[in-house]
Amino acid sequence: MPYRIVIALAVTWCVAFPLIGWWAELHLFADGGLFSYAVAADDAWAFHWRQISGRVAAFLWASWPASVWGRLSGDPAGAVTLYALLHFSAPALGFAAVWRADRTGVIRLWAALSLVLLCPVTFGFPTELWTAHAAVWPMLALFWTPGSRARWAAGTLALGIAVLSHEGGIVWAFVLCGALALSPDRARALSRAALSFGLMLAVWIACRVTFPPDPAEAEVLRLNAWNLLRVSRLWSPLMLTLAAGLGVYGAALALRRGPVVAFAAAASGLTLWWTLLDSTLHAGNRYDFRTLLLGAVPVLMLLAAARAAGLARKVPLSSAAAGAVLLVTLIHGVETAKFVRVWRDYTATIRALAAGDHADPLLGDDRFVSAARVPARFAAVSWPATVPFLSVMVSEGYAPRRLAAHPDNGYLWFDCDAAAANAAAPRALPGRTREMVRIYTCGHR
Repeated sequence: MPYRIVIALAVTWCVAFPLIGWWAELHLFADGGLFSYAVAADDAWAFHWRQISGRVAAFLWASWPASVWGRLSGDPAGAVTLYALLHFSAPALGFAAVWRADRTGVIRLWAALSLVLLCPVTFGFPTELWTAHAAVWPMLALFWTPGSRARWAAGTLALGIAVLSHEGGIVWAFVLCGALALSPDRARALSRAALSFGLMLAVWIACRVTFPPDPAEAEVLRLNAWNLLRVSRLWSPLMLTLAAGLGVYGAALALRRGPVVAFAAAASGLTLWWTLLDSTLHAGNRYDFRTLLLGAVPVLMLLAAARAAGLARKVPLSSAAAGAVLLVTLIHGVETAKFVRVWRDYTATIRALAAGDHADPLLGDDRFVSAARVPARFAAVSWPATVPFLSVMVSEGYAPRRLAAHPDNGYLWFDCDAAAANAAAPRALPGRTREMVRIYTCGHR
């Protein structure tokens, strides 16, 4: 029964991610405003991905097919919808793949745990680690029991997706080699994994050499990589909520209460907190919680390998552990609901601002309006660098009357030449919209 609970929770999240993500337009959150605009404008590579060419697998998974669909159909809205569904469906595809590939019956459970415990904390922020995470567990399952050459090819594909989606995937590929040292067929598993890893690392290097980032972007990427390693960024209200909930649960278990009573006690305390006192929001720091994925996945991989190797055969998933997973899921669910509610209110506010009469010509054009007019209560979900694109994406027909922009924004995603080329090219996205983006970009970069 505990095993089935974890699998059921994983399946539930697999279904919930694309449905909630698409319905609440979470693909527009934070950097997603630019990613979605780039798809609608049919310039995803030039506007963003060429700067991070080593993550080409994530581009090929969601942005590229969506852009192709938009180009062939002349329907930018359909293209953005396809992008959103593909991006948010990555966990489901990865879980289906590991379910099919796992011959131990063990790795799939740890994949489910990883999905349930880790993926919701970054849900909504468009990190490429989502795509890498979808591939890492099939990668482990396929190399753990080497089998045929076709299985090797599938493992190489999974490893390539992990490595070429995010640099964190390179770290996970190194951990894979350590995990495979416990495999019953470790000589063949390690040799195949090492060869595949070497091949994909060469592809990653070739991408970076062929399409190097601009100097300014290279510095931003360096800072982002450093921030990804800062564990202190995980200290947040969400971590305190998780610690408090699990602390009450553990204390009840220590008092020899059963998992059901312990869960009820912790859930009751959390409900009182959320109802009477809570004013926190897990929103902008979903970006910071990529660090949790980066560090926790290797731990779970090694634990899965130890369990599959029989080193922990006498430690099954207990009812108490399943109760803890249920409690974490409850917290993730409530925090997701809070985030979605505020995000939908914020997008409605931006939509009204973009359609309104207010104008702030000091931003560069009398068709621009300052996002500083948005109430301060939305600060946690506001992303200054992508507000202009968000104001386009939430407007009817992607044709805002005003382009919203934050006066304090100091970062632009692409240069004037790229914006001008897109504005002059034949695209399904309204020409007036693309021209406003060109004026904004050329006036600020």
